Amino acid sequence: MNRIVIINQDSGYLMIDLANGFAEAGHKVILVTGRLVQRNTSLHHSVILDKIIRYRRSNIMSKLITWLIAMLQILFRIWFKYSGDYLFIVSNPPMAPLIPLFCKNPYSFLIYDVYIEKPEQFKLFTSRSLSVRFWKNAHARVFKGADNVFTLTGGMAAAIEKYSDGKRCEVIPIWTDNEFLKPVPADKNPFITEYNLQKKFIVLYSGSIGESSGVDYLVEAASTIDNKNILFLIIGEGSKKQAIYKKIKVLGLDNCVLLPWQEVSVLPYSLASANLAVVTLSGKSSNHAIPSKLFNYMSVGSPILCLADPESDLGKLVTEEGIGKCFDPEMKREIAGFILQIFNNPEEARMFGNNALKASKKYTSDNVNRFLMSIK
Repeated sequence: MNRIVIINQDSGYLMIDLANGFAEAGHKVILVTGRLVQRNTSLHHSVILDKIIRYRRSNIMSKLITWLIAMLQILFRIWFKYSGDYLFIVSNPPMAPLIPLFCKNPYSFLIYDVYIEKPEQFKLFTSRSLSVRFWKNAHARVFKGADNVFTLTGGMAAAIEKYSDGKRCEVIPIWTDNEFLKPVPADKNPFITEYNLQKKFIVLYSGSIGESSGVDYLVEAASTIDNKNILFLIIGEGSKKQAIYKKIKVLGLDNCVLLPWQEVSVLPYSLASANLAVVTLSGKSSNHAIPSKLFNYMSVGSPILCLADPESDLGKLVTEEGIGKCFDPEMKREIAGFILQIFNNPEEARMFGNNALKASKKYTSDNVNRFLMSIK
């Protein structure tokens, strides 16, 4: 095989593990990305890093502009630097799966987010519009021509296979890192000490605060809880952060705290501060993605409050592994009730946390070997 060119606009530990796996198997690897977040595992010394524009998520316009520029930069690199090389295409930017329409390189896909039916979610488009039909037909064409199509859950595979003309989609779950992330007792957690959280029961949301993040549902649940020992800690950035800040002020909530993104070195402690960790997916996205943060919360042994369709892959995973409970985001009274239930029942919280830690052992970087077996 020629060189493997991994394409992913926003890369973290998952891409590092994948690139390193290919490199250690003897391949020449290039990682085309706008951002690389390295944790405790560094990129293999032989992997070439080719930087493009960074993904900006501050608002819709920033997302669209950085996605489009990234797509053009990727195509120019393929045409003039990587013609004939093997492409391993991740669905970031969202139009990345259409790259094979513009080149003749052999390729495989890793679909992190299923965007095929996303245009229909906007009032500007209908399922019969010319642009939507082109979008779907183009995906069907490139899926059919791929050597492999990988994705993360059964629901995502089913969504993709509707357009893949019989080509099977292989499910390889996300993984976590139990060396970097692990339980940290509150009295030994510097993050808790720094923010004076020693006497608080922390309901933690850590991640993007965008339009579909679901953080507003968490704030609404917080407004129904009158317990000074329970703190809703929201860490992250995004287009909806200012609106969330205003909502907290308008509701007069002193049980909600907003913090910015934390440094990578702080992440093991900020995540481990959670007495209850929140994972969200909007209803329309429930079977089209799965948050990697869920697996990271497993590593720190946190019980999970899931705000998503309970019948989604995310909801089913939380229930089947016995690591928490999943609620429709609109069920704010039930959500608040579960938070109080975990607060008042330490044994139940411990059970969910132990199950989460146990489940994390199933989702390790050994999954990289499954990609290596398919791409030789």
